[in-house]
Amino acid sequence: MVIAVVITAAATALLALFNRMYIQKIDIQNAITKEQLEISRKSFSKSLEPSLLLMVVQGDPITQIQYVNTSSNTFYDLNIICKIKFLNQELDYSWLFDRNMYMAPQDRRVRNFKLIEDLINKGYDIKDFASKGNEVLLLLSFSYTFEGERKEYKVQNYRWEVESNSWTIK
Repeated sequence: MVIAVVITAAATALLALFNRMYIQKIDIQNAITKEQLEISRKSFSKSLEPSLLLMVVQGDPITQIQYVNTSSNTFYDLNIICKIKFLNQELDYSWLFDRNMYMAPQDRRVRNFKLIEDLINKGYDIKDFASKGNEVLLLLSFSYTFEGERKEYKVQNYRWEVESNSWTIK
């Protein structure tokens, strides 16, 4: 009888040990699964985010800015920010673009404007400034809301080149 109790106690202890090991194995598997689910959730979320290609194509007399929604997702409140920077001054030309734009997937748009002429009319001859060795920059960025968070991306800066009479990537 004593032997049977000892064997039963040993079997119970061994069974408890196996149960703990099994539960720990399940916990480890669940932890990996939770991590994988989080990675999958983030990847899926990122796949829903729209993407914009924004670039300056021409300089004078017409400055042309092209922008393309390169994704299969929609922008609902896209803002394009355009600034001209020279001699410690910054002029905001964001008014050239609609605020809180709707932009469908794969949508392509072009904005042509006479930037140089407009600046000269306002008393800023950037061709003259640049020919004297001063840097004249066109700064582009864009912003939109995704999953309740405001995102802003700076695009490449462009420098006015006197020789080519155009904007080039700085």
